[in-house]
Amino acid sequence: MKNTNELIYDEFVIAVFDIDRFGQIAKGKNPKEIFDFIYEFNSIFKETVLPANPIAIIPQGDTVIAAFPKTEIDNAAAYLLKAKTLCENFIKESGYSCSVSAAVHFGEAAIGKAFKNGANSFQILGNEVNSAFLLLRIPYYGRLTISPVFFRKLNGESRKLFKKYTPPIVYTL
Repeated sequence: MKNTNELIYDEFVIAVFDIDRFGQIAKGKNPKEIFDFIYEFNSIFKETVLPANPIAIIPQGDTVIAAFPKTEIDNAAAYLLKAKTLCENFIKESGYSCSVSAAVHFGEAAIGKAFKNGANSFQILGNEVNSAFLLLRIPYYGRLTISPVFFRKLNGESRKLFKKYTPPIVYTL
């Protein structure tokens, strides 16, 4: 792990959680109500994944990006599955029928402060972070999708938690 100027550069488990159809929840709500809802959602996510020792958890609106150390691959998988269930339960108990789309990938990223002079805001950047975002809608809303790279890093027991998805062949013009 390279750590320079408050920047950490290494391979991480990268997870993205996104509330599907968030507009349904936000519609007709004032900003404080939206904030309170997102605050609770983020708190549930954080408390659930803490045992997997996240390096960073960065909320961005109705999306949360998290990075976990490569030594926590199997723990991250288990706690991310649990977080998805608990976050969806919270949404349902709040009276909404939205789900959570989640994606997990493994690869290089840089984690560090977003601003100079001590501003308390962080970011996770890199091509592998972009790859995690691209997985969000595969195959469709409401799934926890993992990349083949992440799957190959899991031990045998953790692999049993997931099933292979083979998309249908389509033809386009």
